[in-house]
Amino acid sequence: MGFYRHVSTFAGLPVRDFMPDQDMSGVDPGAVAWRVATDWDRGPDGFDAALAALLDAPWVGQVRALIIGEWGESYERTAPIDRLVAAADRLTGLTALFLGEMTSEECEISWIQQGDVAPLLTAYPRLEVLRVRGSEGLALSPVRHETLQELAFESGGLPARIIAAIVACEFPALRKLDLMLGTENYGGDADVEDLAPILAGTNWPHLEYLGLRDAEIADEVARALAGAPVVARLK
Repeated sequence: MGFYRHVSTFAGLPVRDFMPDQDMSGVDPGAVAWRVATDWDRGPDGFDAALAALLDAPWVGQVRALIIGEWGESYERTAPIDRLVAAADRLTGLTALFLGEMTSEECEISWIQQGDVAPLLTAYPRLEVLRVRGSEGLALSPVRHETLQELAFESGGLPARIIAAIVACEFPALRKLDLMLGTENYGGDADVEDLAPILAGTNWPHLEYLGLRDAEIADEVARALAGAPVVARLK
C-alpha cells in the first residue's frame, strides 16, 4: 500500500498545515485538523520547532484534531509519542490524533518508526479517534479507554502480535476498527485464526464498521467473514 497524497480532511474537519508565526486572524483553532510536519530542507529541527510552537500557542487547548506528519528522518527516528504524552496538559481539547500521516515520497509506510501507542490513550482520556500509519517498532500495551470510537492501523504488514494486543485492550465505545493487514514480507504474519476473536464479535458491543484491508490473505479473510458473527451488527 502506498500513500501519494496527504489527507484533506480528518475527523470530519478540513486539514490545515501549522506554521509557526502564522496569521490566526479569523481562524477557529477547533474548526480544523492541524497538521504538524517537516520536509527534507528543514529536517527534524523543523518538526521540533513547529510542534513546540503549536504547544506554546495560547489557543492550543482548543485544538480538537491533530495530525503528526513527517517528523524528520522518520525511517530511523521514532514517532514523537513521548512529547505528545508530555503535552497532554496543554492539548486538553484533543479528541482525534493521526500519528504518521506521510506520503510514500516522504517515507515508505514500511519504514516509519513507531513505538508503543498505549501511553497516548492513557494520556488523552477524551480521545475518540486514533489512526496510526506504519508498524515498524509498533506496540500496543493492554489498556482500557472509555471514549475511543475509531481505531485504525495502516501498515505494509500488520504483525499478529498487534492484532492480539488490540483484542486484549478494552474499548467499550469502539464503533470503527480499520486494519491494513498487508503482506508477510513487511511483517504481516497474521492468519485467520489470529482474527478469530475479532470475527466472533464479542469484544466491542458497539462495533459497526470493520475494515480488514490490503490483505495478502484476502481470500481466506473473505471466507472467514462469510459466516462470522460480527457481520450481523456491521453497517
